[in-house]
Amino acid sequence: MEIFCGRLELMPAHLDTHGSDETARRAAAGIVAYFEHAAPLHHADEETDLLPMMCRRACAPKARAAVAAWSVRIDEDHRAQSAAWHGVRAALQALSRGDGVQAPDAGMFVDMTRAHYRFEDETVLPLARTLLTAQDLTALGRAMARRREHDSRDGP
Repeated sequence: MEIFCGRLELMPAHLDTHGSDETARRAAAGIVAYFEHAAPLHHADEETDLLPMMCRRACAPKARAAVAAWSVRIDEDHRAQSAAWHGVRAALQALSRGDGVQAPDAGMFVDMTRAHYRFEDETVLPLARTLLTAQDLTALGRAMARRREHDSRDGP
């Protein structure tokens, strides 16, 4: 994720210097591919499997309340990221086709995405490590693998 956010940040300077060259077109296509395919899978991992599993394991009222609040926040984050992504995506798709030299206005999207991942890494995952059992982690890994296998059959 960080690689693609970094590429989004570097895009305006590259376009100013080199225009819509092959490097810019490939970078734009790669960014679109990531945020259209990998990011939604990641969102589904959290919403469908990780957070419900954490909620089931959270016995202490404080932990249960935290997980419930995080579920709401993560859902809201995903919706906001999706809305911000649509404008960025259109500019990147045009750029990847060679139809434009306008860099996407991606600052808000990048900031949201980084804040979301930071929240997960610093807040959600530490509690997940304490709540989830080895069997939970195995089940979570299998669900994630099935989701990706299904996605790869559907294609980008």
